[in-house]
Amino acid sequence: MKKFRPLWSYDVNKTEEWLSAMAALGYLFVKLNRTTRCFYFVKAPPMLLTYRFVYDKLQGVGLSQTLVGEGWTKIFASGKWAVMSNEKPAQEIKLLPARDAIMKRNSYHFYVFFGIVAFLTGLVVNNVLIIGFSSEGEVVESPLWIITYTLLTICIAIYLLSLFSMLKIYGSSKLLINRMKEAETQSSNSVEKVNEKEWKPQGEIVKKRKIAWMYGPDKLEKWLEQMELQGFNLYRVNRMGTTFYFLKGESRQVSYCADYQTFSDESYVAIHQDAGWKKVFGSFGSLQKWTIWSREYGKGEEKPQLYSDPTHILKHARKVSITYTCMFLPVILLYLFNVGMMVFFMQDMITLWTSLVFFICLCAFCSFTVRPWLYYRRLKQQLI
Repeated sequence: MKKFRPLWSYDVNKTEEWLSAMAALGYLFVKLNRTTRCFYFVKAPPMLLTYRFVYDKLQGVGLSQTLVGEGWTKIFASGKWAVMSNEKPAQEIKLLPARDAIMKRNSYHFYVFFGIVAFLTGLVVNNVLIIGFSSEGEVVESPLWIITYTLLTICIAIYLLSLFSMLKIYGSSKLLINRMKEAETQSSNSVEKVNEKEWKPQGEIVKKRKIAWMYGPDKLEKWLEQMELQGFNLYRVNRMGTTFYFLKGESRQVSYCADYQTFSDESYVAIHQDAGWKKVFGSFGSLQKWTIWSREYGKGEEKPQLYSDPTHILKHARKVSITYTCMFLPVILLYLFNVGMMVFFMQDMITLWTSLVFFICLCAFCSFTVRPWLYYRRLKQQLI
């Protein structure tokens, strides 16, 4: 039997549950055609199986002895994808294949779809503004109306497919990191908000905002360290990561580090906590994560560093720069095209003001793209 499932890789959780349900009905999965997006099954006695998708470029390598001992068997492999099954009851399985590579792959796809949606949305808004504010002109039917409406239909289909894929990836990634999110919430070192009601009337709390600090995290680290030296002790950051709450206290020497991870798991948090670091903020994004770590040290002691290898530090900064460039470059190109067209066809004051607004937006997105590379350059000058 053959079943068509076009977006199976963007929600592997539901796909795995679906394969288990098919096995319980007596249809065992045997292979997948990644080109046609079709799953193939054979009729067999009903079985209770647990399935797991794995994405790894080294699929030719056999399973580890640990996974084999846990009862996992590779039943299909194609390209970087592999499907494993386990006959044990789900509640008895203690070791599962890693999800990291799947999340990383889907995050790249999310950015691609985001660029497509942003470009098409901006294109529509641009045309609407031009038509709405145009005081002169008339609408002329296209002589090649078939081509015009065909292209319009294709653009609408691509837009809806990209938007739907983004939602699928977001929902799947959010489910994949649910356990990690719960673990981080439990390990949070923030002070309970109930105490803030007692401190606010006494003027003990100082609230500061830092917008868009992630485009230059080294400046945020220095600012937090200077606040600690002045006697303002950071105890909480809001969920958006833009508002910092300090308590007036004693001057301290605290090392801060803003660490970017495409995704992280429980081991990532545990490793740094075991080394003496405290997590003061962790974003709950499913596709990218910023974590702010702190560690107090005494006078005369060397300032602790979250990472000491210059190569790793520069690689981290380069990853931040490339990520934000990929996110904002399609938008920059769109606004650059719009501004150029409006300046070229300048007709009245309305067009002038629209061009000015678009130019301001263009400058903002260019800033979001350039600032991470300036951050990378600063680190490179310090370390090399």
